[in-house]
Amino acid sequence: MRKKLEEKVVFITHGSSFWGKALSDLFQEHGAKLVLGVPPGTKCAQTDNRIEVPIQYTEENSWDNALKTASNKFGQIDVLINNFNHPTAKQTLNSLDTTFYSTVHNYLNSVFLGAKSTIPHLKAAGGGSIVNLVSMYANIGSPASSALASSDGGIRTLSKSIAVQYAKYNIRSNCILMGLFATDRLQNTDTTVSTSQIPMARLGNAEELIHVVLHLSSKDSWYITGTEIIVDGGFSNA
Repeated sequence: MRKKLEEKVVFITHGSSFWGKALSDLFQEHGAKLVLGVPPGTKCAQTDNRIEVPIQYTEENSWDNALKTASNKFGQIDVLINNFNHPTAKQTLNSLDTTFYSTVHNYLNSVFLGAKSTIPHLKAAGGGSIVNLVSMYANIGSPASSALASSDGGIRTLSKSIAVQYAKYNIRSNCILMGLFATDRLQNTDTTVSTSQIPMARLGNAEELIHVVLHLSSKDSWYITGTEIIVDGGFSNA
């Protein structure tokens, strides 16, 4: 097997989440050195090719400290994967519902600060890749949460702006718009209604997403920037 990330250093946010673990396993198979963001207060593990760093994603100083630790350990950073857990609670336009403000602040601000803090490291490495994982509602709007759709839509266009601003430094920025997947968060839910809306009539599995992330992280996609790949089984076109 050709290792697509040999000696590359990859920072993955929410490294202990379902997607963080799935990406970590695949990226290690492809030779990457991993930096995994974990909640403050976590007892951090470390090996020769993998470290965990505590980080508060909405605080710039926390990003800077985590990236400094990563750079001191591995000497560079080549890839940033913004993998944020999306809210599951419904959110309305009721003026008393503060979910909108907190969701947009937490998710959009976290991605902005992550890119802002990581770009100097990517420039120093001679270029790199930023991959933002968002929901398919960044494109089509959510019937249940305008906060989710708004924050993901903002990340989608922010990603495009980063792409055009930093292409001259060989820094690429892309989004993956995720549909419904069989993750640990859906194991105990009834998915009959959800799958009935998906043209492929099933939930996606982890392998079908993480290999797309790998593609956008590696030189296989060297001329792809400022765009998005929709991985939703056709849901957003139905």
